[in-house]
Amino acid sequence: MMRTLLDPRNLRIRTQLVLGMTMSLICVGVFLVLWVPSKESEVLRETEEARLTGLAETTAHFITAALDFQNPTYAKETMELLSKLRDVHQVRVFDVDGQLFAETTIEDSSPDESRLHTIEVPVVLEGEPLGALVLIARTDVIESTASTMRMIVFWAVLAILVIGTVGAFALGGFISNPVRQLQAATSAIAAGSLDVKVPVQSKNELGELAHNFNIMVDALSRTTTSRDLLEHEVKEREKAIREVERHREKAEIASRSKSEFLANMSHEIRTPMNAIIGLVDLALEGEMPQEQRGHLETVLRSSQHLLGIINDVLDLSKIEAGKLELFLEETDLAELLSDVALQQTVVAENRELCVHAAIEEGVPRHVRADALRLRQILTNLVGNAIKFTPKGFISIRIGSVDSIGDRTWLRFQVEDTGIGIPKEKQAHIFMPFEQADGSTTRNYGGTGLGLAITTRLVQKMEGDLSVESEVGRGSTFEFRIPVEPVEKSSPEFDRIRSHAAFLAVEDARSRSALQHTLEFWGIRIADLASDADLLLEETRPTAQADAAANAGQRISVIAPKRNPRPEDGPAVAAPFAPMSVAHAVARALGVPIETKRTHRSGVQKLDISNRKVLLAEDNKTNQLVASRLLDRLGLEVMVVENGKDAVEAVLDEDFAIVFMDWHMPVMNGLEATREIRRLQTHTMVPIIGLTANALPGDRETCLEAGMDGYISKPIERRALEDLVRELTERDGRNAAASAA
Repeated sequence: MMRTLLDPRNLRIRTQLVLGMTMSLICVGVFLVLWVPSKESEVLRETEEARLTGLAETTAHFITAALDFQNPTYAKETMELLSKLRDVHQVRVFDVDGQLFAETTIEDSSPDESRLHTIEVPVVLEGEPLGALVLIARTDVIESTASTMRMIVFWAVLAILVIGTVGAFALGGFISNPVRQLQAATSAIAAGSLDVKVPVQSKNELGELAHNFNIMVDALSRTTTSRDLLEHEVKEREKAIREVERHREKAEIASRSKSEFLANMSHEIRTPMNAIIGLVDLALEGEMPQEQRGHLETVLRSSQHLLGIINDVLDLSKIEAGKLELFLEETDLAELLSDVALQQTVVAENRELCVHAAIEEGVPRHVRADALRLRQILTNLVGNAIKFTPKGFISIRIGSVDSIGDRTWLRFQVEDTGIGIPKEKQAHIFMPFEQADGSTTRNYGGTGLGLAITTRLVQKMEGDLSVESEVGRGSTFEFRIPVEPVEKSSPEFDRIRSHAAFLAVEDARSRSALQHTLEFWGIRIADLASDADLLLEETRPTAQADAAANAGQRISVIAPKRNPRPEDGPAVAAPFAPMSVAHAVARALGVPIETKRTHRSGVQKLDISNRKVLLAEDNKTNQLVASRLLDRLGLEVMVVENGKDAVEAVLDEDFAIVFMDWHMPVMNGLEATREIRRLQTHTMVPIIGLTANALPGDRETCLEAGMDGYISKPIERRALEDLVRELTERDGRNAAASAA
């Protein structure tokens, strides 16, 4: 404790300054008191000795004559002049023989022998020594002067010490007071008070320190204010986050409720829709009066329209929930465009519209894409174009934009001559339940979901959708998507390449569509009929057609609103679908292309050995529809009403296929499938799931449970036939491979 108190570093600045300066002054004073008088005495002695030596030499000069003439009296008189000096004690003159010649002494002084100093100088006359003069001086005068000097120095040093200490004390105040103010201010800041200021009392370093300290306090105050605001904002944001989290939880609950509602709605609507569409479709295959057939066809179209609306709502729900997944597969763009164009032509012709389809040169025929969604996009855009085009034409075109790495960007365009869209309304039409204006809904119908779904699907494909439109002149919708080309040889189509065709077609749009499609198939367009080995001419006589009568093989270009007739020979009709053009060219050249199996109006029964199938379905109406559809395929149907009975039936009998409904009493279809897969160890019977949900993840759920396929209700006869045929043919190939 005592060591801490005595440590100079623990003393106040003012005390340190006073002590430091006082100690410094004491050291300097001691040095001066000891050194200055000593030095001064030395200087006095040297000065006095020089003075007395000079006096002695002068006196020796004056007594030269006295020694030369041996006159001691004269010598003594001269020496008495020196004896008048108070520091001269005695003067003696000796002759050349060393005998005392004369002397003078101050009688009233009896100094201490130790305080006497002797100076001897020779007496010389013209270089000849005559004797010597000895001067004995007293040193007590010098000692007295030195003592006086020491006292003067002492008192001067003492005065300087006192003045320095007082000055140091005052100066310490000038330094320590601002420091104390700074210390008090920092203590206040440490206590949390930021409204303190240090007075600036000078322009030196302490003044600058005080000024900068005040600036720092202001900055700290602003920082603290900002911190308080930030803390407040953080608290508000935390509160907002908690609120958002609360709303998110509510939204998740609402989303789950929405999904459950959509699942229930889908199931409850699709179940009767399955009966309506299935039974009407079956009824239309029989003989009936034309009026009755018309009524049933109206019911079927209305049911399919209602089903389309339901599918749109479910698609939008999938997209908004982020659960819509793309299934990339090898896709034939020529076939896809042909299917869409031919399907929409049937609707367009009822409205006296002409549809043209074209695929440009350079577009890869086979790509990896989601064919179902791509078809849905084109169908939506073309359907909208037909709906909002009172007269004129619809053009569908696929072109290539650019290739980046292993992906190619394709451009899809749907152009119409319809009513057009005002500029200010063009951004709204891509939003759900929005159309150009309110009257559109009344005049043209529709839910406004088609373009919203199309936009989301294009975005899901990493593409973009845009529109150019002018009121009264029509619209052009264009979307661009990246696809991965697939290298695939088509020998049958290679046989029609490297030919030249002459187009004797007056209609500019028809000629443009045909030209692009022919160039896509590798057929060059000739400028003259004589340079061509193919002639595409309109069925009505034209001057061009007559001039080109002998150009080569003829292909009839059928005008819109008329179907080809046998007498037309090789013919291609609007919409000039790419596949139709290729087949017409092949027939004209005598190298017909083998077509894929297509559905005919009649039902094609399956050629399989085991025709027994199991249908697990609890709804009586659905049992009737599914049984009739399967019966039309030549299959023997056994019906059970729950999953438990389905498991027992599979274990007891040998079925070619099991059709398993998802929602059933006792044991649902997923549980029954898992149980069948667990119990079957050798032969795995194909299981096709049937459900009216059609929601995100349904297909994956069925496949994960062990099912081999999935069909959503209402059951489409052609989709059912394709799936059954695929499974039976696959099992036939597997059986043949096992036998081999």
